[in-house]
Amino acid sequence: MNKRARSVTRSGKYFAVAASPFNVVKLALGVIIVVGALLLLVTGKLTASLATQVLLLGSYGVIAALWLIVKTRQVMLAKALASGEKSPVNDELEK
Repeated sequence: MNKRARSVTRSGKYFAVAASPFNVVKLALGVIIVVGALLLLVTGKLTASLATQVLLLGSYGVIAALWLIVKTRQVMLAKALASGEKSPVNDELEK
């Protein structure tokens, strides 16, 4: 048997990863990190008050965390419904 035919790995230059339903969440996290870093740099120019800067960055962090939680729950619910499993949201409500 040909050694190349038995090889599991590809010989190409490209690296491919299987698609994940959580890619949407990963993209959102990447955007949130970039925007947060830019906000951190710009906050000093927007206001001179340290308290206002902390409030602005803290608010952004809380809103970003809530957005990621909502997106993750949506993906989990869609995945559970697609596979015919019981909804993870209903499991939490029953507790």
